Amino acid sequence: MTLKELQSLVKEWGLYHNMTPLKNPAGTFEVWLKSLQNIPSAAVPWIIDHGKDGDPPRNIPNMAWQLFRKWRDVHPD
Repeated sequence: MTLKELQSLVKEWGLYHNMTPLKNPAGTFEVWLKSLQNIPSAAVPWIIDHGKDGDPPRNIPNMAWQLFRKWRDVHPD
């Protein structure tokens, strides 16, 4: 996942779930990107779409990783 993809994910989930904007987005994105950079770009659109299901995420990086694992199960190759 790239910084641009992370920003898109946060924007999409934030708009969909009416989440409060981040107070320090630059610092937050830097920390989150270190955690999420190993998620392949091919999975990001699927993660964004499926992150709109259910309740708003309390922990965005954790939710992204959970959804990536589900994506990987659906796309094993």
